Formats: sequence, structure tokens, C-alpha cells
Amino acid sequence: MKTMITFLTCITLTFSVYAQTEKQSMLDIDKTITDIKSKISTFQKIEKVKTTEGYRFVFLKGKELQLITARQIEQNLEKNVEWYYVNGALVYAETIWLDSKTKKVVKNEKQYLDNGHLIAWINPEGKLVDNNSAEFKTVDTELTAYGIKIKNDALK
Repeated sequence: MKTMITFLTCITLTFSVYAQTEKQSMLDIDKTITDIKSKISTFQKIEKVKTTEGYRFVFLKGKELQLITARQIEQNLEKNVEWYYVNGALVYAETIWLDSKTKKVVKNEKQYLDNGHLIAWINPEGKLVDNNSAEFKTVDTELTAYGIKIKNDALK
């Protein structure tokens, strides 16, 4: 019995430490994003795409990619996406869907990454997705690959 209690205590502590680490990582990334946003006017802004349906801009600090922003305008929705990079790696992506007429937020999705992998995902319904779920693992794989692709496209 004593062994079982010790085992359960260790498991609980491990999950608590991981949750705190994940939460702290999210806070650290939020701070980094705020810092990038506050310095946006000092970065070189490159227009990659600009049409009546939307745009894509790239922001560089010297030769280092900081941010890619995109807007896609559809019939009733406006989709705004921001991808933030630190030391060449995608660390955060946010997608905000707005009602085209009222400009009110319809959905908001956030993805936090560390070392090229998803560590936390707040889905469009505003819920934190379980990082052990198949859906989380699929998004991790797809977002990591897409983050590299758009970075390479941005730096061409």
C-alpha cells in the first residue's frame, strides 16, 4: 500500500511540474510576442502578397524573421493569422476570425511551440486541447511543417 501511495504521489508531482512548465512556457511566449509587437515599427516590412482578397506581410529584424501576418477576406469572414518566430523557429501562431460586417471576433485560435513542437493549443472554441490527443499530435505535425514552409517562402 505504501508503495502505491508513493507511486501515485510521484505521478501527481510529475504532472504538476509538467503543467507548471507548460503554463510558464506559455507566459514566456506571450511576453516574447508582446515584445515583438512593441518593436514592430522598427522591423523591415516586406509585402509578399496584396490583393482585394487579402495580403501577406513579412517582418524582419536584420535578416532574422520575426513575424508573418496574413489576412484572407471571404464573403462573411475575415481571417487574420500571425506567425511569430524566435531564432528562426516558429514559437506562436494565432488565427482570429472576424465577422466581416461587425468586425467582432467569431473564433480565436492560439498555438504555442517550443523547439519546433506544439506545447499548447487553444482551439477555436477557446478550449485547451489535451496534448496527448490524436488531434493535438496531428496539429503538431502539420503546424511544424507549415511553419517551416512559410518561413522558407518568406525568406525567398
